Amino acid sequence: MRRWVWIWIVLTGIGGCHKDDGPKALFTVESTSSFTIPAGLNTVETHYFVVNNIPSSLEAQLKSHNLTLDDLEKINPLQCRLLALDGTPTYQFIQDISIMIYTKKNPVKREIAFMEPVPLNTGSSLQLFPTLIDVKDYLSSSVYSVEIRLRLRGFPSRTIDTRVDLAFEAR
Repeated sequence: MRRWVWIWIVLTGIGGCHKDDGPKALFTVESTSSFTIPAGLNTVETHYFVVNNIPSSLEAQLKSHNLTLDDLEKINPLQCRLLALDGTPTYQFIQDISIMIYTKKNPVKREIAFMEPVPLNTGSSLQLFPTLIDVKDYLSSSVYSVEIRLRLRGFPSRTIDTRVDLAFEAR
């Protein structure tokens, strides 16, 4: 009897698994921007860096794929990476980081990527975790802005020019 119970549990567990049949990715929308982290920031305050007027390539992607905005179900953050442009500084002085997106038409800021806490062995490149929000309304604008929020665990010893690479997945 116990044997049949275990067989039933295993078969139920295997039979209950199925592949996500959600919409497949159609294309990615990518952008690159930069900002500067000045030397000597304190660890008491949260520091905000705003990058305005990032051009959205969504309209060009839609045209190249013969699609309209209504054909897309959603657009989710896929990847977010910070990269020190000279390659030598490390981001180990950052405690946590969050990146928010907004536009002039839609000023409500939504988090698109984060990392809490940032590992101590971080080098000159920092890969953030994307969130699951739909940013279709934000990317449908010709330009959008991002706000980078940093809480620090240590002082940056030098000024760091940072590139932000963003990628969004259209479904």
